[in-house]
Amino acid sequence: IELAERLAVEELSGSPVSDVFDKQKWLNCAKQKLLSLPLPKCYWKGEELGLCETVGIYHALGRGGSDRGLMFAMGAHLFGCAMPISIHASDQQQEQWGEKISNGSSICALAITEASGGSSPVPMLTVAEKKDNSFIINGEKILITNAPIADLLLLIAATSPSRGAMGWTAFLIEKDTPGLSIDKLETFGLKGAPMGRVTFENCTVPESAIVGKLNGGFSVFNTAMLWERTGILAGFIGAAEYDLNRCIQFLNDRRNTSGSLAMNQSLSHRVADMKVRMESARLMLFHAAWSIDENKRDAKLWSSMAKYHASEAIVQNAFDTLRIAAGSGWLDEMGQASALRDS
Repeated sequence: IELAERLAVEELSGSPVSDVFDKQKWLNCAKQKLLSLPLPKCYWKGEELGLCETVGIYHALGRGGSDRGLMFAMGAHLFGCAMPISIHASDQQQEQWGEKISNGSSICALAITEASGGSSPVPMLTVAEKKDNSFIINGEKILITNAPIADLLLLIAATSPSRGAMGWTAFLIEKDTPGLSIDKLETFGLKGAPMGRVTFENCTVPESAIVGKLNGGFSVFNTAMLWERTGILAGFIGAAEYDLNRCIQFLNDRRNTSGSLAMNQSLSHRVADMKVRMESARLMLFHAAWSIDENKRDAKLWSSMAKYHASEAIVQNAFDTLRIAAGSGWLDEMGQASALRDS
């Protein structure tokens, strides 16, 4: 954890916030095994960590000032794709992609979201129709993190549309597959985690591209959501703590005729609220991670609650940081406005 925070301070932080994906920083993180921590030992010949330990390391990255966009891209790759692939993929798929995924040379994107459904994946309008020993895929995915830079897509599509979620199938699809096209989207924040629109027009993939079982995509989806919604916000909670510490320093340094602004009760009460929010979000996150590690029956519930509480707390803290900074925040001197957009 100390090494992760030091890496963040020395190599992954900086102002202004990156407005593009930083491949060199990505590779630096991969070199430090940050894209493989919870993956099986066979992937990277290292010590396999639990989600609790991994979350602690990502939290330290944020606390050290790492760019939120980079952390979001890493989280989408590791928690949303690499983990479900390591659990559900065939031996052949593991052999082909395992090392590349864990060392960061192949970037993954999880393709689920569709424009018609928004945050709900039902109904799934992207359809994969079986033809001989192949599947022909047609449809469109939107707001797919890492899509413009991805080498590999983990796609969830409907193979038996009448069965709803029980008719979904997961596929591994390489970026240069004919019939697959990706367009970069301009987003409001998280510039370091490029998002895209993924279009399938008679995109043909072999049966061997299936991850798990035919019509078993809901299981892959659940694994991806359980790990991603829990792990991806760890760095953001750490980053909010980083911002809070700088906010406190700002108040200590600013003075008026009565002394330090930190002595102003209206400001100190707001800081206290921010601290309580972050501590409660951190505790809920670690409890959710522990529940997953221990395979608790209520792990999904804790994961969902942690994501909800943490995301609300992070946004509220970003607002309060901007309020406290006042004119300095409007000038984005310490990245307060950028943090709010990203959050």
